[in-house]
Amino acid sequence: MTPHLLGKHWVLILLQHHPTYKTWKGHIFDSLKGIKDPSNYPITNTFEDAINQKITWGMVDYRQQPKDWECGYCIMMAMYDFVIHNRERMNAL
Repeated sequence: MTPHLLGKHWVLILLQHHPTYKTWKGHIFDSLKGIKDPSNYPITNTFEDAINQKITWGMVDYRQQPKDWECGYCIMMAMYDFVIHNRERMNAL
């Protein structure tokens, strides 16, 4: 999980690796309203180049910012929600 500054806008990238099938999924949290496509995020290519594997990317349907300055707050809330939702699994590691 990593926040990423895209110009003047924060997005959150979450990667999942499936150890049995050796596949990757990437999830993009973007709080801007409107239609989004993973191919519009150059960071996706950077991750694929880094692991030398194709990643299946998807957009996460998450809270949208009401104005144009709350993206950092929305991303922090997404990180918080993810950690709180998965804390029992993380504590078991």
